[in-house]
Amino acid sequence: MWGLLFLGAIASADNLVEGDRIRIHYNDYGTWNSGSYGEGFQMGPYEGGWRDVTFAGSPWQQISFAWDQGGSSHDYKGNYSSGSWGWSMEDATDMSADGFNEMLHRWRMGDLEVVKTEAWATPDQVMLISFRITNNGGSTATNLRIMHAVDPDQ
Repeated sequence: MWGLLFLGAIASADNLVEGDRIRIHYNDYGTWNSGSYGEGFQMGPYEGGWRDVTFAGSPWQQISFAWDQGGSSHDYKGNYSSGSWGWSMEDATDMSADGFNEMLHRWRMGDLEVVKTEAWATPDQVMLISFRITNNGGSTATNLRIMHAVDPDQ
């Protein structure tokens, strides 16, 4: 059994999480690239500042979930480029503390609850992205497919 402990404060969905080498501007639906900030996933700092490696090209970040349940097929997609998201945002929580950056987004997709976690240590250039999926429906979800794609625009 897995448990999830929320220690950080609830954050607005459109926000910035910043370390020494990685910073991400999230939009209201929990994917990279924020219209408010005009930036997305950045690395640096380099001479001249941060380098945005996902903004303003297309498709930036695409996340898709598909599965079968109760005799029906379900498909939820999110893409900043097209400005469409199939899920509803439940909440966003910035869990960053003590040199560790972590952002959680909780999404509702029909009977499924999906928690996307992105985490990295402050001095690092490596990020862990994970998904925790909970089926809150009365029938089994089968044939689950997840796609997480990024179009880097260095």
